[in-house]
Amino acid sequence: MALSVEALRASLLGASLVPDSQVYPWIALATAEAIVNWMTTSVVVQGTATGVIGVGTVSGTLQFVSLAQLQASFASLPGKSSQLIAQSLQQGLASGLPSVQYQGTCVAVGSGTDVSFVTQAPQPSLYAILLSKMEGQNLDGLSAPFLANAISQGVASFVSTGFGFGSVSGGGGNIPAVGVSVSKLV
Repeated sequence: MALSVEALRASLLGASLVPDSQVYPWIALATAEAIVNWMTTSVVVQGTATGVIGVGTVSGTLQFVSLAQLQASFASLPGKSSQLIAQSLQQGLASGLPSVQYQGTCVAVGSGTDVSFVTQAPQPSLYAILLSKMEGQNLDGLSAPFLANAISQGVASFVSTGFGFGSVSGGGGNIPAVGVSVSKLV
């Protein structure tokens, strides 16, 4: 599934356990915008491609292992609403990011298969993007940095569990080859 702010925001809103909240819709929007921006610019996927020698384009789908990290990252935040927000975000991400497409290149394999893993999911860049998006939604109170930190830690841990399978297509010969693929999320 291609990443979309609108689809992710809808999933986050649909999973809300705080239906009367005036703030959660803005948190969901800022979170969706930040995650899509971060995933397409900062997350790196690397893998092993096997097939025949050449240069190819890699495409595949990532799955994610666990969302428990998101709930754990909220453990230090006070108040019942913070736990409800964590559960809402966890459920929204589970339904909004069941899988994500990746695309990249492999310079050693021209045609074949690919197995990839997330190798970089930098939490500091997600934190900076999320805090900026939150401020853009006027979510700039004293607790905003703590909330952004909790969300970014949990999401970065969650995304770092990503693994996927794909294919390599392009030109090549008939000699067996193995190579490293480098991809981005799309």
